[in-house]
Amino acid sequence: MGCLSNSPSFNPFEIQLPDHTSQTHPLVVVPVYLRVGTVYATIAPGFRSTMFRRGKGVLEVRRDLATDVARLDAFGIRRLVSTMAAEDILEYGLGGLLIELEGYGIAWSHVPFPRRGEEDASFQRYLEQEMKAVRADVLAGRAVAFSLKGWGKELERRMAIMATMLDPELSVDEARSMTTAAVRVGHCILPF
Repeated sequence: MGCLSNSPSFNPFEIQLPDHTSQTHPLVVVPVYLRVGTVYATIAPGFRSTMFRRGKGVLEVRRDLATDVARLDAFGIRRLVSTMAAEDILEYGLGGLLIELEGYGIAWSHVPFPRRGEEDASFQRYLEQEMKAVRADVLAGRAVAFSLKGWGKELERRMAIMATMLDPELSVDEARSMTTAAVRVGHCILPF
């Protein structure tokens, strides 16, 4: 049987996929085991967007920020490292993130990665400074989660870079294989 999207009459905007909400698809938190401790991968809590899924239709992602932060707390997360740019945080409905995290005593680190290839010396210094606090939490046994707006290669890359800063004996290739495995598990459970 052929794929519906190959039909010349297929209009993806006529197909509305079931909404993804915090109730229908609870926030997924996947462990990444490093020698210095365990860190976690997740998507941005409270993420909201309309997405076009090639060959499938339109997906509305309407996560609830308060519900997702409560789930982070239930997992024992004590610090969330957001790697989204400030504009993305606002665009995707996360404007109240810091207030929600503070309500649960969850620390927040904002490490807005520039576009690939645009990392400069000032970003590197900022990243090193932020990762000192994150590393202290990991070494003290406090749970730290890294988030981006969705599962994918960019989350794998960003987590791999930060993992090598947490565990200096870890090669970039080792870190990438660890973070790739975690992100793929997360994507299988919560596919966006």
